[in-house]
Amino acid sequence: MNLKNLIKPYCEHLQKGFSEKSFVPCDFSQLEEFAQNENLIHKIEMAKRASLKFWESLASNALKENIEFFKQDLWIFVMKCRFGWNDEPKVEVDNEPQIVEVQLKLNNDEGLTDVEKKEYCR
Repeated sequence: MNLKNLIKPYCEHLQKGFSEKSFVPCDFSQLEEFAQNENLIHKIEMAKRASLKFWESLASNALKENIEFFKQDLWIFVMKCRFGWNDEPKVEVDNEPQIVEVQLKLNNDEGLTDVEKKEYCR
């Protein structure tokens, strides 16, 4: 099986709105690893964006045309499962260690000027 020959059909598959997992000729992870190594991953990434556009356009067209026939529950399910959409905003957590400088003084007046002492004692 020549993986290079499968890049184009895989991209066409994605552009039609189908998922990576439903590509029949080979496992998508194997194909994407090959594309990464051959500097062809940009084609797949573009096809994935086209897939998202396909699904988003369904909702956009439903709003413009006739929303009564649009299966919004199914659409929301697909967007959540395929594209990671969520009802709650995503909270970004910064796990980088932070350095905090703390200065401790045993005597409250130590090292303060007369003006600072007056301010501090208020």
